[in-house]
Amino acid sequence: MPAGPLSPERLTAVDGALATIAAAVPAWAPLVRLPIRFLQLRDGGRAIGASCYAWPQHVLLGDDAFASPAELAEQVLHEVSHNWLYLVEEIKTLQHRGCDHTLTLPSGTSEREPDEILGAAHVVVNVRRLWQRMDVPEEQRTQRLADLASYLDGCLALMDEARVCLTDDGQALADRLLQEAVAA
Repeated sequence: MPAGPLSPERLTAVDGALATIAAAVPAWAPLVRLPIRFLQLRDGGRAIGASCYAWPQHVLLGDDAFASPAELAEQVLHEVSHNWLYLVEEIKTLQHRGCDHTLTLPSGTSEREPDEILGAAHVVVNVRRLWQRMDVPEEQRTQRLADLASYLDGCLALMDEARVCLTDDGQALADRLLQEAVAA
């Protein structure tokens, strides 16, 4: 992946974002302390952040991720959430092997496997919880939560299609994500 080291200033900003996440949701404090290497994404500005199942415990952040402390906290949590799920997937398979069913994410990203719908919903549920509790202006919070609700609704609408390929553990995660979506 096109990556290099983050500047010391950006590493300090990432540490601040991790502290913001832990303060907003104290139950996540041990999880944000899991060892993850944060790197600069060098893709010409095409992406704000990236992580990959095949390269666990690495998060790449683009320049746009550093636009504001709130944006950075969201992007760090987004990619760290993917890494949490990658860890789970090392232990529990969420999708049956050989399933060739693909879906299109609400963002328009096509050719996604059913377990990636779980991943997208997982990220949105987590990011929504962060925005509910993060110290930001109320107007900014309200707008971001509306955007996240719309994306989550799109993920949940795909969940029944995704279930055809999910293992029992994948089904359990889907059920938990649905509970979280309804609870908020």
